[in-house]
Amino acid sequence: MDVSDTADAVWRFSNNVDPKRDHFIHETINQLNTKRETSNAKPVAIFFDGTRKTFEHDGFTRDWPNILASDLKTIERIDAIWDKLGLGAFVKSPSLKYRQQLYEGGAVAK
Repeated sequence: MDVSDTADAVWRFSNNVDPKRDHFIHETINQLNTKRETSNAKPVAIFFDGTRKTFEHDGFTRDWPNILASDLKTIERIDAIWDKLGLGAFVKSPSLKYRQQLYEGGAVAK
């Protein structure tokens, strides 16, 4: 995916994260923050894993759903009859962008 496309990156992250399961808390030491040092408090950073989960890397045991995208035949058919459908100005199919991100295996990624 194009990580510079903020809306797409947020959409993918939101679909791939379960905050209860996919967060990691890391205590850090901040030498510049003397107020925290004197109070014995440690700065904390929280990270979220928004990647696709797999058994091999995450112990994830159920099949991961694929991205939804129309096939090329459907896209071409709708493009050909767009003017007759009364939908307003032509809109390029979002499926063209998302087809590039499909996982192998059909509806369920294998």
